[in-house]
Amino acid sequence: MDMWIGRTEQEFVRTWGTPDRVDNGPNGSRTLFLHRGERVQGLNVYGHVISDVNNRCDISIMIVDGYVRDYATQGATCGQQLR
Repeated sequence: MDMWIGRTEQEFVRTWGTPDRVDNGPNGSRTLFLHRGERVQGLNVYGHVISDVNNRCDISIMIVDGYVRDYATQGATCGQQLR
């Protein structure tokens, strides 16, 4: 993700796709939220969770003046998904 710092929002979106959510902040800043992967739960016949595999990676991209300024990731598999 470091390679995106200083690049335009349009370049980022063209490569990563439309964000799942966008929050508009003060002074024209924006935060793009992307969710990758999935969480898979196995249920038994009674509906109880018997396995829980979290393959999610949540990415937040901070945009200021149309340029990527910072990012944050959260999730069990971000290191694998963002290579």
